[in-house]
Amino acid sequence: MSKALVLIDIQNDYFDGGSMELVGMERAAQNSRTLLNYFREKTYQYFIFAIYLLEKVLHFFYQIAMVAKSTNSLSLNMTSQL
Repeated sequence: MSKALVLIDIQNDYFDGGSMELVGMERAAQNSRTLLNYFREKTYQYFIFAIYLLEKVLHFFYQIAMVAKSTNSLSLNMTSQL
């Protein structure tokens, strides 16, 4: 069995004083660092993703919310939206 670590969207905006503060972000970041160090040590695969196109992403999720609200269903081609 293969092992891989996926870290998604750990950004300054989520920490104290950021524009979208999240509770417990310091602890989450510490845990992420510990896991990342372990995976690097063992030479396991790891992937780190960050969303840089925030305006497009927010617009995409706004569209999803509006479609779901107006139709009570959801069917979008995600790849064409970003």
